[in-house]
Amino acid sequence: MFGLTDSFRERWNGKGCIQVPRYQDVNTDHGQVTEREPFPGQIYMDSIYFGAGASCLQLTYESQNINHARFLYDMLLPFTPIMSALSASSSILKGQVAEHDFRWEIIEQALDDRTHAEKDENSPDYIPRSRWSPASQYISNHEYVKDFHNNIEKKRYSEIAYNALIENGLDERLALHISTLFIRSPLPIY
Repeated sequence: MFGLTDSFRERWNGKGCIQVPRYQDVNTDHGQVTEREPFPGQIYMDSIYFGAGASCLQLTYESQNINHARFLYDMLLPFTPIMSALSASSSILKGQVAEHDFRWEIIEQALDDRTHAEKDENSPDYIPRSRWSPASQYISNHEYVKDFHNNIEKKRYSEIAYNALIENGLDERLALHISTLFIRSPLPIY
């Protein structure tokens, strides 16, 4: 885990900055700024371990072929918000009550390895979402999802990877999905 932490700190040029809104209560002082809580109304966390330490379920499944894998990927996407709602349980962070209890927001911020330029919407290096963000597009060519839900956001992608995949026979939708992975810097592999 230390190699990953070092990679993140190097890319961030400092510590992480995870902010979760503090629960709105008449007895809570939201304007108080301290060294421990430098952002008013927010619970501040500065380490990837706040996210990486959250208990989460990872699902691994076996499929018959690439088309079956893509179909399963797409069919599981709608379950993500349902399972997230059922498993929401992180309402207390650093001894404070948070406004919401969905731990994935913490994981997403804690493991967001984008640089300042990659987070800046006006930068040519802008990447709209964290590497750890939930999936936003369907990837199969199945009739149920072929023309559905794939116009939410235009992703940046590696043209070199995309062209190589297309030239080697991959269809446009999967080539686009895979080539979005190659706009990011590599991190340590375990």
